[in-house]
Amino acid sequence: DSYSLLGAEWEACAERNWYALRNFHMQYYEDSSLTNTYLEYQRDDLDSYWKVIRQSMPLHMRLLGYLAARIRPVRRLVERQAYELLEELACGHRNSPLHWYTNRNEARITAFFGGFDEFEAIPDWGVDMPDLRVDAPWRRLDHGYDETKPLLTLADLEEAAAFRGGHCLASDWDGDPYARLDWVCGAGHEFTARPYTVLGAGHWCGRCVESRNGHERASTDPFFAQVWYADHSADERYCYPPDGDADIRDADKIWAARKRRGRSA
Repeated sequence: DSYSLLGAEWEACAERNWYALRNFHMQYYEDSSLTNTYLEYQRDDLDSYWKVIRQSMPLHMRLLGYLAARIRPVRRLVERQAYELLEELACGHRNSPLHWYTNRNEARITAFFGGFDEFEAIPDWGVDMPDLRVDAPWRRLDHGYDETKPLLTLADLEEAAAFRGGHCLASDWDGDPYARLDWVCGAGHEFTARPYTVLGAGHWCGRCVESRNGHERASTDPFFAQVWYADHSADERYCYPPDGDADIRDADKIWAARKRRGRSA
């Protein structure tokens, strides 16, 4: 839709392998409409959003979009210019998939594509495209306990902990969701957390999160496994480095500085 504002077709402005295949969480809260009754943050729809964008475009950009939508040579010119700008970004920005590929960044190619073979196997536009319909199939996450119960018991906490591969170590509980209780994960790490933090906010063992080994965690944590195996194969055992953000640290600043030097030159 955004490209069409300039009369261009998205596929002509970019290559398909410039976009990651996975690790976009694509999850949402089903009760967001309920929170909106309190906070009233849902004030726009897509139609009004695009209307504001069009109105904010400079006159010459709107004119260019009008001409490109109706005159093929103009559209081709717009698409070629857009392609060149995006290609420069894809090749030169440290946090761009094509940059990861050309610089053999195994960790990021594995995380976002599954590996170099998977990256190289990405077809052209229009071939085996993913289902992007609004009503595409979806699956509700299982949280490991009966969420319809108005009051939970210690047995419910133990059931939720077991679904995460561990145990609740508390010997008794008065039902206070904000009481600090002791837990143990499937890897044997003991930690303290509130029931609300685990059941409501979705947190679990902090040490397992730091390990950056998704397969190892999924093998003992069914709650995590249902998300991990949604776009990871069962035999994927890649362990990501603990300093996993070092390669893209300050990437935007470096890119901006490079662009400034280019303009000054």
